[in-house]
Amino acid sequence: MWSRCDSRRYRIDAHRQHSSQNEGAPGMSPIVKICGITSADDAQLSVDLGARMVGLIFAESPRRVSMAAAEQILKTIPDGVLRVGVFSDPCDPNIDSICSRVPLDLLQIYFGNDDSVNNTYTVPILAAFLINELSDLHADRSFALYDFKNNPALLDSMSGHFAMEKALLAGGLNSDNVAGIVEKFSPLGVDVCSGVESTPRVKDRRKLEAFMKAVGV
Repeated sequence: MWSRCDSRRYRIDAHRQHSSQNEGAPGMSPIVKICGITSADDAQLSVDLGARMVGLIFAESPRRVSMAAAEQILKTIPDGVLRVGVFSDPCDPNIDSICSRVPLDLLQIYFGNDDSVNNTYTVPILAAFLINELSDLHADRSFALYDFKNNPALLDSMSGHFAMEKALLAGGLNSDNVAGIVEKFSPLGVDVCSGVESTPRVKDRRKLEAFMKAVGV
């Protein structure tokens, strides 16, 4: 059985240090996270094209993966790429058992916008927040993911003065709009799922290539 202690890897600090060095630097590309990975082939393709974070969804979702599939997928992820498990509830009783079985580097967990983020797990947390309106954004959060999937037009309409240098942005991103989002906000990273799929659960090489090119990877 894989030891949960192994999840405390130097890669977490290395990624954050690299990103902090790039904050505010013109022309520097954000981290790209490809989420909703359901096959080893799509994981390998994403990594080959420049993804530095790969997300597997363990919450209820059309892209949810089984434990057997997760074990096979995560075997293909090389050192230097963060393996992220996505959960919708910080109190999910399955998180501990999943962490004990597969090598995750980060837990992306969705919190309510008024919730405090307390990590009771052995794997570091990437706190995620659904952004439905501007009041859901809080400047004091660092290393957080802001998900605009319920209101993607809000992200497009926001002014660039919102501080996103320590945040990953998700929700409605694709190769057509991501370059403008990156230019406007200079985020730490961008997270894409359906925007690079040919059909649900299947990533599309051309869409991935176009997305990476638009980001500047």
